[in-house]
Amino acid sequence: MRIKETLLILLLTPFFTLAQHPNGTKNKGAKKNSKTTVTVYRTSLEVKNEVIDSSFIIADHPQEYYSGFYKENKPYNGYFKDDNRDVFWVNYYESGQKTKHYSYDIFDNLNEEEKKEIEYGYSENSKTILNIISTFKNDKIIDGQIIEKIKNGYLSKTYTKGQLIAINIDVFAIHYYNRLTFKIVDDKIISSNFKDPISKVVISKKEDKLLFQLLAKGVVLASNNMDDCTQNKPKPNSIIRIFKINTDVECLVLSNNNKDMDDYRGNFSFLENLVLNNNPSSLKDKNNSELLEHYVKTIDIKNNNDHTNTLLMAYITTDKNGIIVDGMYWTEDSNTMGTYTAYKAGEIITTGKDNLQNFQIILEDYFNTL
Repeated sequence: MRIKETLLILLLTPFFTLAQHPNGTKNKGAKKNSKTTVTVYRTSLEVKNEVIDSSFIIADHPQEYYSGFYKENKPYNGYFKDDNRDVFWVNYYESGQKTKHYSYDIFDNLNEEEKKEIEYGYSENSKTILNIISTFKNDKIIDGQIIEKIKNGYLSKTYTKGQLIAINIDVFAIHYYNRLTFKIVDDKIISSNFKDPISKVVISKKEDKLLFQLLAKGVVLASNNMDDCTQNKPKPNSIIRIFKINTDVECLVLSNNNKDMDDYRGNFSFLENLVLNNNPSSLKDKNNSELLEHYVKTIDIKNNNDHTNTLLMAYITTDKNGIIVDGMYWTEDSNTMGTYTAYKAGEIITTGKDNLQNFQIILEDYFNTL
């Protein structure tokens, strides 16, 4: 669970600093579940026999209450609510096997409750309606959606025929909420967040690696396209950074003529995290469902804060004609040595040779003189 919890912080660092548990959020609708009607019958103090719960309604099977029966103190038949959290789900068992999972869309529920509060006043006794049905076989999800509690929010995963097709990460803080979504669309993965309805991050395959792009209104604002990062023909009107991460070379190109970039700051920071904390070349053979599983299981917050193995090979800006205006560019020759070129006001001001480690100091000195 630790890795899944750190995933949330990594993916949503651009959207807030440190979120807190939703108890103090606008999610007043979640509080309605604090008064649940649950009755547990026991044959002894240790052994559970039956649980009756009337705190929710299953949309396709409405009842006044729902029962679950235990066998050997384990769920056996019927409906079993997963804890009494503000956000919860219900599992259905047949002969000891989980066959169905009932849940609801957290954001839809939150918005609906806020509408009710505005229009009719807050209702303490309203019940949560579970309208998402998921099916299981051999304790594995086949179709539908499952929700997991993670630090500062919830992770929901949607499956079709046993394949992961979408991820939602819902984040709650005081007076704040957001949703980050990964969704497979055709042969691409589209990532968006609720607070930025204009831009999106698109993950696709390009030759031997993954291509990450930030798009808004059909225009590419940023990407890791190495074709745009060459010293001889860099992309016009751009800020270009090239990194060596262990033995891999990655670049990040940002449009330098978009005055509204602050509107897309969250998605750009997310794109930057994808470039710096993943190895696009090593993921090229995975299908999109496997890529989604990769992002859930392997992204770690430590990678977001520790870039000791990341060295800059170039940091340049270009004009409308693709001419390098300012910055420095280092290219490797042999035996870890390379040639660097410094630019200022469109002119080459110096060249030299050194290793990449020392180039970090040379680059820092260059920017200190600007």
